Amino acid sequence: MVWPDDPTLPLELELFRFEQCSLLPAYSCEQPPPEFEFSPTQLGVDTSESRPETVALDDNVQVVVVGASKDDGGRSRVIEQGTGTDLAELATEVDEAYATVFADRFAAREERSAIVADVLANPGGGFRSVDHVGGFLFTPQSGPSLLFQRVLPDVDGQPTAGRGTDVLSVNSIDVLDGQVTVWLYSGYYS
Repeated sequence: MVWPDDPTLPLELELFRFEQCSLLPAYSCEQPPPEFEFSPTQLGVDTSESRPETVALDDNVQVVVVGASKDDGGRSRVIEQGTGTDLAELATEVDEAYATVFADRFAAREERSAIVADVLANPGGGFRSVDHVGGFLFTPQSGPSLLFQRVLPDVDGQPTAGRGTDVLSVNSIDVLDGQVTVWLYSGYYS
């Protein structure tokens, strides 16, 4: 999924199924050593078919965000639950803060290295340095802190502004007895 320009709008998701690794094409899952086979419980993502799904960010949708702990500088994960409304507020807050601290300066042709050096030396706008990964931790008004291992990312070899919502990745969605829950991850990627 790609976040809409207005992060309060519904999410347009492309959903894929989980499938047993033994039934998926080679290298769809992490390969076990040659002397072992996939266990029946090992799952991977079947990318051969998908279906679109629109999820409104309102109080009817449950959301689980895995973020980083602000108390230990982002070294451990924090899991927080809320609603789609809460997620829309978090996404709006991080997008606006990221634009102010990073993207607007980049759009004004300030050098990426100068922006990063300045924010490292002068934390603000909810962002502070995270020494152990060389990135930044964004601490919102409410919700888990979001770990930015990179800001102003390269796309096709060219630096880009990026967005605050780039770190809010939808990993899965489940529906149980009609209740939709969206699971997002904003933590360590290395």
